[in-house]
Amino acid sequence: MKIKIGKEEKILNKNLKKVMDIFKELNLNPEEYLVIRGGKVLTEDEEIKEDDEIELIRVISGGN
Repeated sequence: MKIKIGKEEKILNKNLKKVMDIFKELNLNPEEYLVIRGGKVLTEDEEIKEDDEIELIRVISGGN
């Protein structure tokens, strides 16, 4: 599975089943990222496949 985080790409060869497994494997907080596959935002409980290309986009919040 190819994972893009910002400008960095990682290849994960582990048997990951759900989006949440990506966060656990990479030790990332799921509240800080959107997960995109094929232009669609995925939820933490959606299934993923070994040949998926996933993009993680960091969510930035702020305001006055």
